[in-house]
Amino acid sequence: MEKIRVANILLTHRCNKRCSYCNVVKEYKNKPDKYNPIYLLNRNELTSDKWIEIIDNLATNNPDITIVFYGGEPFLYNGFQSIIRHCNRNKIN
Repeated sequence: MEKIRVANILLTHRCNKRCSYCNVVKEYKNKPDKYNPIYLLNRNELTSDKWIEIIDNLATNNPDITIVFYGGEPFLYNGFQSIIRHCNRNKIN
């Protein structure tokens, strides 16, 4: 079975900038009703414990995986430091 090499993890849609080229935090006109507005996505972020569980599962099944954190602005995510510490302690790239 093919292994996952890279996991892109979107921690948050929150951002303190409004860059013209970024589409992660943008609200779109005429978007389908099935897509939640940004404020709901921000309110329903996963906890850092849940992200650590997901990352551990990914790393267990894909030992050479590289994790990429992005967002919005990942440093605005409250548990970002604990997730990074966990990855460093467990040698998860």
